[in-house]
Amino acid sequence: MENTDLKTKRTHRADGPNWRQSALLALGSLLLGLLFLSILLSKLDAITKYGLASRLYFILLIPLSLAAAFCLSGVLESVARYRGRHFNGVLTLGGPAVVFFLTLILGSVLVKPGDSFALIIFVVGSRYEPIALGKSCFVIVDFGQDRRREAINDKGQAFFPELPGSFRAAAVRIWVDDPRFEAINSNRTHKLDESVIYLRVRRRDDHIMGRVIDRSGNPINNATISVYRLSTITNDMGYFDLTVPGEQVKDSMELIVIVPNRSTQRYEITPGANPTTIIFD
Repeated sequence: MENTDLKTKRTHRADGPNWRQSALLALGSLLLGLLFLSILLSKLDAITKYGLASRLYFILLIPLSLAAAFCLSGVLESVARYRGRHFNGVLTLGGPAVVFFLTLILGSVLVKPGDSFALIIFVVGSRYEPIALGKSCFVIVDFGQDRRREAINDKGQAFFPELPGSFRAAAVRIWVDDPRFEAINSNRTHKLDESVIYLRVRRRDDHIMGRVIDRSGNPINNATISVYRLSTITNDMGYFDLTVPGEQVKDSMELIVIVPNRSTQRYEITPGANPTTIIFD
């Protein structure tokens, strides 16, 4: 049967420098805690990004617990003693030790940070080479009923801070929200057993659309439209639609228009842009 006896009492302050020394130690511990807290607040974005909030919280408890211990036991001369039987022996603690451990334990129990982790997703090409995505591109992680979305920075990274611990080791689908790129095998699931995931993407298939007319506005049919070894012909209304596979898509491509019994004309076009009207001489 374990017996526990916790007593707290106040005594008269003794003459001498003991209480002053305790006051200085309490003040120093408190200032150390406040300094550490100010550093945490100044780096809050990085701490949240890498999921370090719960770990650093417990470190912050140490100087605050020391400040409470020195203040109560030294300055206020409040003495706390703990006595109990453990491991076939008697454990006796007194003074600052009890206050320190009580503050540390209560701070851990009453304000318990959630079990969370951070995830970094690197968006790379099909051969894991760095790839430049445009602005307003996002990575989406599907946790089932919960879907998270984070922007891709200029280094090709998407940070997912403070993910719930229940998602750890979960199998999730990950893809990119970008008009030009798509994830390779977007139906594949990724297991979150690592804090870093490399997501391979490829260029989407794109379209080059337009119409070929003469200077009078009349449509030109059967005109050959060629782009990088790909070709199609215009219909009776002069319209064409050419699909360019993703691996052949460039930001700027040369379009060649050939009309029977007329000269050949060349144009610089951007795949995926608005339909182009080509006026043939």
